[in-house]
Amino acid sequence: MKNITIVVSNPDRANSSILVKADSDRFGRDAIMFEGISFEECFSYVRRVTGRDHFQLQSYMMVQTYTDYKGKAFPWIMNVVE
Repeated sequence: MKNITIVVSNPDRANSSILVKADSDRFGRDAIMFEGISFEECFSYVRRVTGRDHFQLQSYMMVQTYTDYKGKAFPWIMNVVE
């Protein structure tokens, strides 16, 4: 997997999901690789598939934040730095 992005789908709705998108040989460019309801679920998926316990996230300053059902707030769109 390359170009991993964590993005909130429909951030204005109460039943939003958090997606992990990436480029892969099997599914193509910008494919949805995982869908969860918390940021921690998505972070755990990225750790599992990349084999890394730690990774950096990059976002843009003007992106609004989203609070998941566990109360964790992160930007709507974040890139995993490789």
